[in-house]
Amino acid sequence: MKYLNPHVIVVRICFLIFIAALSACTGNALVRDDETALRGRAGIYWQHRVKKAFAECYLMETPEVREGITITNYVMGLSGGIIWISASPKSISIDGDKATVQVEMTYAMFGMYTPKGGITRVVPDYWKRVDGVWYHLYQPPKKNP
Repeated sequence: MKYLNPHVIVVRICFLIFIAALSACTGNALVRDDETALRGRAGIYWQHRVKKAFAECYLMETPEVREGITITNYVMGLSGGIIWISASPKSISIDGDKATVQVEMTYAMFGMYTPKGGITRVVPDYWKRVDGVWYHLYQPPKKNP
């Protein structure tokens, strides 16, 4: 039985450790790229909401949503009741092709007392990746009972 030189064994072990570390770094880079892309899309989407550019928001909704709701109905659903003052994405959680973005938003409500400067909350916002592009998941307005 022939034994391997100890130096060869050490070199092979170091090589395997290097490959494992490189794979881990590559995976982390992909996650960071996904987060960066999603943070950018979410930031743009919420800038449009604040500026009341609802037609631009509509184009960032999932293809399924755009097939199921007209732009007119979409805009009517977004434009009533709330004055958006500011919004910015904070933390992001990605699970495959679905994601949750925690958005810090400041807003005022029509017809209700609002403190000077508005109300600030952090709320979850949902996104879906379709063909490599992140799309906002439209949440229809809730109707009062």
